[in-house]
Amino acid sequence: MRWGIAGMDETSLRALLGSAVGDEPPIEPLGRKSLRDGIRLRRRARMRRAASVTAVVAVVAAIPAVSAVLGNRSARNPPPAVTVIRIGALTDPGSTGVNAAAFSPDGKMLATADQNGSTYLWDVSSHSRLAALPDPSSNGVHSLAFSPNGRNLATADHNDSTYLWNIAGRDLMATLGGPGIGQVDAAAYSPHSKTLATADAHGSTYLWGPGGSIIATLPDPRASTVFDVAFSPSGKTLATADTDGRTYLWNTGTDRRIATLAGPSGLGVYGVAFSPNGKILATADQDGSAYLWNVTTGRRIATLTDPGSNPTVSSVAFSPNGKILATADLNGGVYLWDVATGHRIAILSGPSLDSNAGMSSVAFSPNGKVLATANQAGVTYLWRIVTGGSRR
Repeated sequence: MRWGIAGMDETSLRALLGSAVGDEPPIEPLGRKSLRDGIRLRRRARMRRAASVTAVVAVVAAIPAVSAVLGNRSARNPPPAVTVIRIGALTDPGSTGVNAAAFSPDGKMLATADQNGSTYLWDVSSHSRLAALPDPSSNGVHSLAFSPNGRNLATADHNDSTYLWNIAGRDLMATLGGPGIGQVDAAAYSPHSKTLATADAHGSTYLWGPGGSIIATLPDPRASTVFDVAFSPSGKTLATADTDGRTYLWNTGTDRRIATLAGPSGLGVYGVAFSPNGKILATADQDGSAYLWNVTTGRRIATLTDPGSNPTVSSVAFSPNGKILATADLNGGVYLWDVATGHRIAILSGPSLDSNAGMSSVAFSPNGKVLATANQAGVTYLWRIVTGGSRR
């Protein structure tokens, strides 16, 4: 595991983890050399599911990781103990893989999107399937997002369209598409408005207004496929991640690009997530690392590397309090990291995790007590996150 700090001391790093939302315009870093095209997550072959399903409890001691940077801080103030208990397994009927999972704003419902073109709604408490929303084009659903009020769900599919669903009635409300729009790989709602962002394989990110019309188009500077999009908590900044290894930050008020974040490997970026205070951006990289970036300066401040043979990191998610980052990779691994120290504090493992199936998505519930992990074997696992005390 590697941890890198770019010109920051412990006090400066701690300041980034405060509670106030900050979306000051970042400064664009220097350009990087030409980057190789990244491989596509959704093209990966379906992996074999493990036959056994058993309960798993993962309690992993914190691993010293940043002593070279922060001196003996880990010995003085180690990260808290984390217990992760598997509490459920949601299996998509006939699925060849789950591409995405998302909790409703109230945390009572989980939506999963699969490669067969269906979106399923699940009751988080009972683990029962509430409804199936069939993709009108019968193509794989790549991404989904609940509206801030939880009334609508957007699903993005392989057939160049985004569908809007009424959750209460389970009916299709609208179809977003148009000439020139390619395969839709990502969708995200702005936290404080009805604006929806979608990104396609042609390298464009579209902002849609409440009436279903395009209000802005944000072209990828290299015309690369955009894998993921995320709004900052204030909604003032949008992050877009592409196959060329770059993440762009956009001012949603002016629709102008305000920063370019280039990872060191030049490989594809598969996921992006803002910390709850909006000051840190996490990116999931094909090179096997998750990178943390200072949103204000545009500087890379940390590197979290998944163990193993450099597995592609497919998804990242911050806990609601911003203290934990979850990462998922295509080797089937899911890891929890202490953001303040860089310690890896939990590994979710066991025979029931379908270790041969790549993980495609991780998501925290709004209260931070449940983590959902979705894999390419068609199973989404629910985990209870218990924190408290300190490792000795």
